[in-house]
Amino acid sequence: MRRAYSLFLVVIFLALLVLSCGNDRGSPSLNEPKADRSSGNIEVRRFLVQLPYAGKTLEQNIYLLYDKATKQGLIIDPGAGNPELEAVIDNSGMIIKGILNTHGHFDHTGANGLYRLKYQVDVYGHTNDRLFYQNKADEPTRWIGAESNLRLGEFDVHILPTPGHTEGSVCFLVANHLFSGDTLFQGSIGRTPDRSATVRLVDNIKKKLLSLPSDTPIYPGHGVRTAIGLEKVGYPFLREET
Repeated sequence: MRRAYSLFLVVIFLALLVLSCGNDRGSPSLNEPKADRSSGNIEVRRFLVQLPYAGKTLEQNIYLLYDKATKQGLIIDPGAGNPELEAVIDNSGMIIKGILNTHGHFDHTGANGLYRLKYQVDVYGHTNDRLFYQNKADEPTRWIGAESNLRLGEFDVHILPTPGHTEGSVCFLVANHLFSGDTLFQGSIGRTPDRSATVRLVDNIKKKLLSLPSDTPIYPGHGVRTAIGLEKVGYPFLREET
């Protein structure tokens, strides 16, 4: 009788353990984003480049957004040349319709000139970051300013100015995919020059980004993909005031 009772307790324990694991599996986690995302015909791919900076190696994300139906694509923040990116574009017969810069820092703009010439397209960057473009070959051919929309091929690009990291920092919303540059990362925000810029940055994030649907994927300039809903609860500075 005692053995049967013990066996019964073991069975109950294992059943509860299985149920607990099942519940955990369905909850969102800041540590489980995917690098790429597909939405209908639209796909996003991330390509890493490594750049020397202050005696260290800095990893930066280049993004390729493309439409599988039209074979049109956009390059976002090409910090340096990337053979894998070029192979994907060239081998698929993709037509690049433009290059977008979230801000003017060298690690997001260093291959503007390379890809502008290779794919014969315009480069778009914010006018308030003009001083960062020391290399004229990488300077934007089209300057953007206030919140507005661009039509590049079949893509509608919504420009969301989010000054703080730099005066000309912007985020791009394309087909419900948000490219945040150095404005918003997974669990963090961009570095700012002073307290007032930090306050301004957080205010822009709250008003312009956190108002987007919670399942909107965020593709930052460094690090892995996240989502609006995760950042609302995952970053204390934002969580406390939303």
